[in-house]
Amino acid sequence: MGGSGSGKTTLLNTLAGRMNPRQTVISGSIVFNDQAPKRYWKSGQIGYLQQEDHLLPFISVRETLQFAADLHLPRSMPTSEKYNMVESLIMELGLKECADVLVGDAHGGEADQGGRHGISGGERRRVSAALQLLTNPSALLCDEVTSGLDSFSSFELVKTLTSYAKASRKSVVLSIHQPRAEMFKFLSESNGQIVLLSRGDVVYSGPVRQILPWFESAGVDPCPVDMNPFDYILDRCMVDFTSASTEETSKAQRDQLTKAWRERMRGTMERERQPGTSISQVYALLGHSSTNNSLAVWRQTVILTRRGWINQRRDSVFFWGMLALNILMGVLIGSIFWKLGGSLNDIRARSSVCYVLVAFQPFLSMIIAIYRGATDMKIYERERGYRWYGPLPFLISNSVCNVPANVINSAIYSLIVYLMAGFRSDSLSYMGWYTLINILVQLTIGVFALFCTSVDPDFNMANVVGSLIYLPYTMTAGYIVATSQIPPALRWIRYFSFVRLGYQTLVSVEFTNNRFDCNHAVLTSPPPEHLTPFNKYSVWDPVRCGAWDGNRILEDRLEVPVYFFPGHIALFLAHIFAYLLLSWLLLRSKPMNRTKAVADQSPFDFLTGGIASLFFSKKANLSLRATSTRWKLDTHRRIPILKREKVTKELLKDIDFEIPAGQLTAIMGGSGAGKTTLLNTLARRTPKNLKASGDIYFNSTRNPTLHQINTVCSYVRQGDSFLMPHLTVRETLCYAAELGMGTTLSKHEQHAKVEEILDLIGLRECSDVTIGSAENSGISGGQRRRVSIGTQLVIEPACLFLDEPTTGLDAVTAMSVIQTLEKVAACGRTVVCTIHQPRYDIWKKFDNMVLLLTGGRLAYAGKTEEIIGHFARAGHIVPELVNPPDFIIDTASINFRSPELERSSRVIVDALAEGYQLAKAAQGPIPPIADSTHIGDQSHHYAGLIRATSILIRRSFTNTFRQKGRYFNRVVQPLTAVVMALIFVGRLSYSRNEVLDRLGLFQQLMYVTLASMMVSIDLFPRERDVAFREISNGGYSATAFMLSYTANELPLSILTAAIGTALIMLITGLQATAVTVSCLWLVMLAYVTTGESLGIVYLSCISHGGLSVAFMNSTVMWLAFMAGFMINNLPSVLFYVNHLSVFKYTSVVLALNEFTGLTFHCDEDMRLEGTCALKEGRQVLRFLHFQDKSLGLHIGLVVAMMVLYRLLAWVVLIARMQAHYKR
Repeated sequence: MGGSGSGKTTLLNTLAGRMNPRQTVISGSIVFNDQAPKRYWKSGQIGYLQQEDHLLPFISVRETLQFAADLHLPRSMPTSEKYNMVESLIMELGLKECADVLVGDAHGGEADQGGRHGISGGERRRVSAALQLLTNPSALLCDEVTSGLDSFSSFELVKTLTSYAKASRKSVVLSIHQPRAEMFKFLSESNGQIVLLSRGDVVYSGPVRQILPWFESAGVDPCPVDMNPFDYILDRCMVDFTSASTEETSKAQRDQLTKAWRERMRGTMERERQPGTSISQVYALLGHSSTNNSLAVWRQTVILTRRGWINQRRDSVFFWGMLALNILMGVLIGSIFWKLGGSLNDIRARSSVCYVLVAFQPFLSMIIAIYRGATDMKIYERERGYRWYGPLPFLISNSVCNVPANVINSAIYSLIVYLMAGFRSDSLSYMGWYTLINILVQLTIGVFALFCTSVDPDFNMANVVGSLIYLPYTMTAGYIVATSQIPPALRWIRYFSFVRLGYQTLVSVEFTNNRFDCNHAVLTSPPPEHLTPFNKYSVWDPVRCGAWDGNRILEDRLEVPVYFFPGHIALFLAHIFAYLLLSWLLLRSKPMNRTKAVADQSPFDFLTGGIASLFFSKKANLSLRATSTRWKLDTHRRIPILKREKVTKELLKDIDFEIPAGQLTAIMGGSGAGKTTLLNTLARRTPKNLKASGDIYFNSTRNPTLHQINTVCSYVRQGDSFLMPHLTVRETLCYAAELGMGTTLSKHEQHAKVEEILDLIGLRECSDVTIGSAENSGISGGQRRRVSIGTQLVIEPACLFLDEPTTGLDAVTAMSVIQTLEKVAACGRTVVCTIHQPRYDIWKKFDNMVLLLTGGRLAYAGKTEEIIGHFARAGHIVPELVNPPDFIIDTASINFRSPELERSSRVIVDALAEGYQLAKAAQGPIPPIADSTHIGDQSHHYAGLIRATSILIRRSFTNTFRQKGRYFNRVVQPLTAVVMALIFVGRLSYSRNEVLDRLGLFQQLMYVTLASMMVSIDLFPRERDVAFREISNGGYSATAFMLSYTANELPLSILTAAIGTALIMLITGLQATAVTVSCLWLVMLAYVTTGESLGIVYLSCISHGGLSVAFMNSTVMWLAFMAGFMINNLPSVLFYVNHLSVFKYTSVVLALNEFTGLTFHCDEDMRLEGTCALKEGRQVLRFLHFQDKSLGLHIGLVVAMMVLYRLLAWVVLIARMQAHYKR
């Protein structure tokens, strides 16, 4: 235990061996059973329940635990016995009601967050705890295991952990916030131990029953009889910053306790330690490790495959979305290359189709697979830390699970293209080989994506790794650059390129023994004996028709052996095996359970007093009322694979209450009772599939819109992950003040207000520390919670909604938070919050209480002081020396520990619901709200468009620039695509073959757009999530956000385009004049900004991350195909669609720049074969159909398209937010 930021998580991470030695320096030693801890860490005997819950979203709670039991419990144990243990855990942890509910995503179902709606946050914590109990380690470390749980569920969970420790003789160590008083007695009687921390120092370590005598012996006043002992010890070891005098007094008391403990430990260690040992030691006695009953690798693989397949199959949005996307892409590509004939242009187009199939579509699949693999890797890292299985079962099962979707999608896509493009039809066997090759390429790319996520599980970094390897593979395929033109130092890459293997086998299938209509065929009958018949009207001239002979095309132009298939197809299996092997080696070599250092720069802080009236001006009173309201959530349950049955779950039922203005109201209830749902509905922040009936009144305004609510209300959500991690606490509050106060206060007054808020919420000591995140050290979780509250307090709203503001805080800090909210309410503001397990003095601060039962039913709504009498009239009298809120939650919760307890508690809960409805009916209807003020008439003082844009530009730049890697990745990643293309193209000459190399370079440069889009995938969602929350609160407009994002992105885009242009000109030797250089720079700028714009479009309108990535890449590839370099005869529909593509205009600009005035050289063989048709640049332009194009016009069109794409992104963002505002 300890105050917020006292070092609890850091201590647990150290005991678990999870601290990163590159970020922290650890002195002293840790001893487990008189032995060094490394053996226990490596053998997996130290279990660790982290604060974050990484669970598969599309399997149910019961299935999650059953698969865990199958993976970890001894193979000799019967399946029925394993599942009985699972059912027992479900009952013990109160998970019966949600046992068959899909787990869902952590933020699933929240408005504008996307994801799968599932169980509540508290239920997720219990599922994670159940997984750890099934792991059965020698020691179990739990970080804030009760966070998000009500007092009843918390107490029951601690009982379960205690029973587990005693029954299995294992050690259980947990950090905990706000434990109830009964837990002190329970742990004392159970011989529990406690370690009390303050600012990283140990205040006490020993039996729970001896801590109170120790405090008295250290000169501290004894604990009052009616006070929670845990609250007492925390109060005595923390510093009170209310005033200088109280700070000095409390600090002296805290120092007195730590000094007394150090002196005691020094004397103990001097008596007991052996020579050579350190005083700074942590001793732990662990239970005996269980016998190694790990399953065979094949059995682990089967279980993981079954689990993974179920999880993937139920993600129907992704499955059907990808299938539809592949069908659409197949039709579009088939339309572009519609019914190819036998002309030289069409022969070139046939090889283009083969290249598209093995290079571009697999690249799209790679990015999607990396995106999903990054999520799967989080699950793997957690479960490998449990020692459930190793890398090999994970890799095999992951690959096998992806086979059905890969086979179906690649087969359908490739067959559509094959038939529409008019590939050879002389034998069905060719179609079969063609389909098989495409499937094998797709399977190979899936394993390759696994290799990338094995290198780095972060999506952005894995994508960079994949792109850096994949681009050389495509460049050595033999299409963009002929094999003979590849620099000798790089030709070895082709032996490792599965893209080259796929391209060569596909063109071999298409061209082997295939002859096309030759323009030089001799029309004679009967044919001369030395000529081979071509058809009944013509004969084949082997000299003049060489350009139409498939075998000659393979050997001379494509540099591919005839009959390259089917023998080389087996090489795909070698590639798959090689990448699986490399992935296995990488995962085996990585240390397990490594975490980043947790910053403890500000170990403890708690909220202090201050006269709130000095900080808050009076606002118009605001009363809320919900009448006869029901909330229903529509979901769908799959029956067979193609059908879904609509299922409606009632989340809240018969809600009818009033929240008075200027008072502090709490919403209480057990975990999963619907507290957050009720709060979200009052604030109009519910998902679209949640349907509500009844009315909500804000003063006299009936069912106000979100925009109206935002003029008077602010909402502090449960999570703190939407704070910008690289801003300091002071900067975060200053920017919030500037955005929220507009011009009502001067900048000096705004900053003065921020300083007052820092003192009010007790964050003065860490005001200059960055917020931090899971990846970056910063302030503690409790401090982040207070920063979230502070960002809304500076705005001074008339009504403040807070979802679990005390979750993750210790009892003292939670008390200070509630004191702050009490003073805010005393200034005439309406404050509504949900809360878990409040201590009694916190309970007394609430003016009103809304109590929810399981099933979303109302048990009480009224004055807090009257709820005890209401329960007494129902026959439930609060015992003496028992915390009333703990008793009320216990009474209003269903106990699942046994069938008998469940039945009896359910009777009580039903009686409470019926009793309140009867009491409410006797009182009559709630009278209308007296205040007739219409909330639409309330004014708000948010910053205007120009001012908000200026503030957001500064804030975004500060936050992003401090992430040096991500900031400059905007430049590095697009340039990487340029450099990789230039390495293989090199210095261009003026031979006939260099025409194709120039066209290949121009085609390859278009994929700078893809690289830029990948940057937006990494950067934009982080800022989008912050913006969506702030915009939904009315902080500023989507236009201001778009302008600020563009202002920060555009300078780097200009720089990227300039560097890329310089590299291209210097390396390739393209025509270099002021006009050509400027035009190339403009084209490069268009590619970079187009990638950013399209990224914004799809990331704004598609919530499913995998689908947004898929559609982004598909759009770029499809538009690039129609640019004019791969094919220039488009069907009429696509011809008009192509006018919306920036590539249509950039290709003209590039071609006119380079080919105007150029002359190429042909050798003697080309002249004899008649293949030297493109001797001059104007002939190339005629071949591309660009000869009559205007350079100036197309430059203007490129600029127009850049602006158009950014306007499209702006419109989509506006539409997304307007859809939210209409709710």
